[in-house]
Amino acid sequence: MATECKTCEVEITGIEKMVCRSCASAFHRSCIDGLNRTAFEAIGKFQKNCYWLCDACAGRFDQFVQSMDVDDDPSPATDVSKLSEAVEKLSGIVNELSGQMKEKSSKKSFADVVFPGSKREREDDVNNEPPAKIKTVCGTRTIQHKIKTVVNERELFWVYLGRLDPCHTDEEIAEMTQECLDLPEPPKVKRLVKKDADTSKLSVVSFRVLLPDDLRDTALQPDTWPTG
Repeated sequence: MATECKTCEVEITGIEKMVCRSCASAFHRSCIDGLNRTAFEAIGKFQKNCYWLCDACAGRFDQFVQSMDVDDDPSPATDVSKLSEAVEKLSGIVNELSGQMKEKSSKKSFADVVFPGSKREREDDVNNEPPAKIKTVCGTRTIQHKIKTVVNERELFWVYLGRLDPCHTDEEIAEMTQECLDLPEPPKVKRLVKKDADTSKLSVVSFRVLLPDDLRDTALQPDTWPTG
């Protein structure tokens, strides 16, 4: 159904159409006095906030506003009086609560009572006692056990002697090493053969000798050991 302009009663075919927010009557923009294109676009852009009324509806709206009994000079005395009463009442409540809290704090509660022989009394007694002195026991006792010295193996090293005749014993290798390195006593020697092995069937055997680390350079020299 075509929409006609309420002013000129001509069908509105263009996009420049204004509708009254009160009576919903349609108008050409050009038929509305004082409504230029800028105002028309602003009203269309802010339709939720701008309300345009036709002349008839605008007149009725003015009459309605004028008929309202509006006090041009409202006095805030009543609101101030009510606010003062509320503040005074609230102050009284605060003072009353403060007095009750002070009264409760001055009274000794049941939890603060210490009964004789109770655990709390014993704990208080312990906490109030001075710290006990640590008893120190002094004395002497004769040590009858023999002191066993242990050689620090980190200062020793093993030297390996190989391709020796199986007829040589550990004692013979120890004596030879003592003589070659001018040791005060024979060193520890270990034959490197399997347990229960028949040495008569072996052509050569090896030994390892435990020596002091300061003799390492001398022991590793080929000239230190006899040949043949």
